[in-house]
Amino acid sequence: MGVDAVAFISMAAALALGQSLAGVVVAIMYAGGTVLEDFAVGRAERDLKSLGDCAPRAAHRKAGAFEDVPIDRVAVGDACGSAPQPTSSFNRALQSLQWQSHQIRPTISTSVGFNV
Repeated sequence: MGVDAVAFISMAAALALGQSLAGVVVAIMYAGGTVLEDFAVGRAERDLKSLGDCAPRAAHRKAGAFEDVPIDRVAVGDACGSAPQPTSSFNRALQSLQWQSHQIRPTISTSVGFNV
């Protein structure tokens, strides 16, 4: 049984028993819950879109030298490095300088493990 049905039964029972104040309280709680749910859904959608905007759009594939290629052109087995999308103009400028001067050296690891 869903929240809508429980709220409806609660309001109908309150009115049938002459407890109009209880029915009004349930109605206010139901309406408030709906507003909060809509707010949370909007915020979650906005945050997911923001997270998707931070995903890399290009990979730095090593074919002799590093070359920028779209993510969909990367194949299994390619040696690549990837940097996150910059989120501010300062970060974009810094990242551009680092890639141009080859200060960042992407490395590829075929396995991840811990020695105990």
